[in-house]
Amino acid sequence: MAKNNKTKYAILGLLHFKPMSGYDIKKYADRSLSFFWSENFGHIYPVLKQLELEGLVTSRKESTDHKPQRIVFSVTENGVKALHEWMTLDTMDYPTVRDELLLRVFFGETVSGDQMTHFLEKQKEVYTEKLSMVKSVEGAVAKMITDSEIEFPGFKFWRMTMEYGHDIFELRKNWCQKVIDMIKE
Repeated sequence: MAKNNKTKYAILGLLHFKPMSGYDIKKYADRSLSFFWSENFGHIYPVLKQLELEGLVTSRKESTDHKPQRIVFSVTENGVKALHEWMTLDTMDYPTVRDELLLRVFFGETVSGDQMTHFLEKQKEVYTEKLSMVKSVEGAVAKMITDSEIEFPGFKFWRMTMEYGHDIFELRKNWCQKVIDMIKE
């Protein structure tokens, strides 16, 4: 599959839930996708303009009390169709890996074993915190769904991505400990 801009699908997917401004899209992406996908304002707005030119989203100005007008985007029928076509592709781009943890361990011989162990201990702490965050988000979303008594079929798919985040952070935390043990041998 040829490389193309996946931000458009992230935006279409978020707009599939509800109409949002560019600010809202960034906020929702940070709260729901950030464990595996990141976006910045500088990228969101040009993609929204392009999606509108392609007829995949529409925009409308919305007035708010004591605040500047905001532009709210909605996915069109063609946008839903484009999202569906992308979702049903059998292939995807293989992710490019740029992992500073692995880069530092690869060049670990350039520092003392104590320095590398200290670094890995700090990384273990980070992954422990991230595990707690994933559990907290999962609990908050589950509570929100339960409290609202709204049937939300997408929740099981959200849980699947949270489970992935949990497994990755658990794996990295355990891997750091394994490397620490190997260095100490």
